[in-house]
Amino acid sequence: MRRPSVISVFVLVALWNISIATDWPAGYLEEEGFWRDTIGGLHDINLHLQLRFYQVLTRHRPDPFQPDHVSLVYIDDDTHWTTLFGDQPTNRAFLARVVRNAANPETKADVIGLDVELLSPRNFPEGTDAGYRNKDNDALLGAIQYASSKGVPVILGNVYAVEDGRRIDLPNIFTQADLLASPHLDCARVSCPGFGYLNLPEDKREIPLITTIPPADPHLAPYLDSFALTVARAYRGPIEAAKYPILNPRDHPDNAPVFGTFLPETQTKNRKGLQSTEKEFPQISITGLANGDLPAMQACAKRIVLIGGHWHERQGYLGWVDQHLSPAGYISGLALHANYIESLLQHKFTHELNIWINVALDLFIGLIIYLCFEAASTGWRIAVLFIVFFVPLIAAWLFLGLANIYLDFLLPIELYFLHLLYEVVEKHFCLKRHKTSQNAVTSGHDSLPAAGGKP
Repeated sequence: MRRPSVISVFVLVALWNISIATDWPAGYLEEEGFWRDTIGGLHDINLHLQLRFYQVLTRHRPDPFQPDHVSLVYIDDDTHWTTLFGDQPTNRAFLARVVRNAANPETKADVIGLDVELLSPRNFPEGTDAGYRNKDNDALLGAIQYASSKGVPVILGNVYAVEDGRRIDLPNIFTQADLLASPHLDCARVSCPGFGYLNLPEDKREIPLITTIPPADPHLAPYLDSFALTVARAYRGPIEAAKYPILNPRDHPDNAPVFGTFLPETQTKNRKGLQSTEKEFPQISITGLANGDLPAMQACAKRIVLIGGHWHERQGYLGWVDQHLSPAGYISGLALHANYIESLLQHKFTHELNIWINVALDLFIGLIIYLCFEAASTGWRIAVLFIVFFVPLIAAWLFLGLANIYLDFLLPIELYFLHLLYEVVEKHFCLKRHKTSQNAVTSGHDSLPAAGGKP
C-alpha cells in the first residue's frame, strides 16, 4: 500500500474530527470572506452528517427514554393563522388565558414555560412596549403573578445577540421586578418566576446551560442561564436543585459541553389530540386550554407545561418555522427545549469527549486497521473491509443506547473503509489489466511461425 495515500487519509481523519468539535480554522480567520465562509460551510456539512448519522441510530436505540415530566402546548396552524389571524407577536391576552388555566388550583401544572419572544420594540427600554399592547401585556403579567400565587412558577424566554464577540441582551417587555411583584414570594424556599435565554447551540445535541459570552455592558451579569436550565431548576425547587451539580453550572462554567438524549416529534399539519404515541411528548390542545376545557386542564396536572409556536410559514403551508435538525430528526425549538429539560431531570446526558482523545483514538484505530489489512491474505482483506464498515456503526449504536455517549470519532473511521475499498478495487483492476496484457503477449507468441517453418 502506498505510504503517501495512507498518510493523507490519517490527516483527513484528524482534520474531520477537529472541524466537528471546534470552529477551527474558520474561527481564527480575522475577516469574513471566501475562505472563512467556505471553511465554515464545511464545518456545517460535517455537523449535519453527524446529526444525520445519529438520527438513524436514535430511531432504533434500546434506551428507555420517556417524557416523564414535560407536556407540550403548540401554538399551531389553526391557532396562529385562524384564531390569532397570523399576528406577531403572539397575542399576550390569549397567552394570559392559557397560563391562567394551566395554573388552575385543581389541575395546576408544576411549572409553566413560555417559549415565546416577549421583546420590547427596538430602542425601547426594558419593561416597556408599544402603548396599544399595554392592556394585553397587563393581562399576561397578571396571569403570571396569579400562577405564582398558586405555587406555579412561570419561566419566560429572553434572547441575546452577539456582536464583535460581545453579548447584547435584548430587552424584554417585563422585568424581573415585575415578575416578583407578587407578595409572600420567598425565592430562597420556593421556585419563583424568572427568565432563561432561548438561544440554541450550533450543535443541537448540546444542552444549553449558561452562556459565558462577555456582555457588551459591563454592568450586566457575566452569565445568563438557559431556558431549559431555568425550567429544570424551577421544577426541582431551589433547595433540591442545589444538590445537583448539572443544575448549578455557574460553579464550573468551563466544563465541556453536555449532550442530551432526544425523542422525535410527529410533523403533522395540525396537532389537535391531547397525546401522541408513548415515545413522544404528550401534547395538550392550546384551544382547549385557552377555553378552560377540563380535559386540557387536567392534562397539565403535575407536569411541566411548555407553550410555544410551531406553525407553517405561509397560511399553514410551506416549511415549519423554528425547525431544527437534531439526533431525532427535524423537530421544533419547543421540542428541543423539552428534550433538554427531560435530559437534565432524568440525568440522561454525557459530557462531550475531549477532541484530542477523539483524534488519538481515530489514529490508533486507523493504525490497527492498516496493519491488519496488510497482514491479511487477499481473501481475508474482504473480511477486514466488512469489519471496518460495520463495527463503528454497531459501536456507536451501543454506546448511544446504553450510555448516551456520542462517539463522534467513529464516523471519520469510515474514511479508512473508503480508502481500503479503493485499494482493493484498484488492485483488482491492476491484476485484471496485467492478466489481459499477459494473455495478449502469449497469444502473440503463439501466432509467430516456428523456426525454419513456412509463414
